[in-house]
Amino acid sequence: MKHVKFIFITMIVLSISNILLGQTEKTPKETFIVTSRAGSFEAEEAISAVSDADMDMYRLRSLHRKLVFDNGVVIELFSAIEIKSLGFDINIENYSENLPEEYQEPIYSIAPNGNLMQFHKSLPTK
Repeated sequence: MKHVKFIFITMIVLSISNILLGQTEKTPKETFIVTSRAGSFEAEEAISAVSDADMDMYRLRSLHRKLVFDNGVVIELFSAIEIKSLGFDINIENYSENLPEEYQEPIYSIAPNGNLMQFHKSLPTK
């Protein structure tokens, strides 16, 4: 019984820390654009989720990066070079030029709490 209580309390603490620590960085709205809208509500939800998340790790050095949502919205992150030209203080060397060849883009979704989620296709096992 003690073991079950410990696991339960640990899960609660981890959940709270994810809420408090997760998605604390902001992605300024000037650093991405909506290129396809399913509807105005869906687009606004996607804009809000991307704005509230730290999308820097998804940004590429000189290419736009498309985020395709399950509701039909498509958002493009501007490249690091474009962000730098907008006056943001970033080090362009911290960004990859492109994605690995075998990388499969996830489908993005909005969680009920408004956070951004990714869904990856599972690869067949050998």
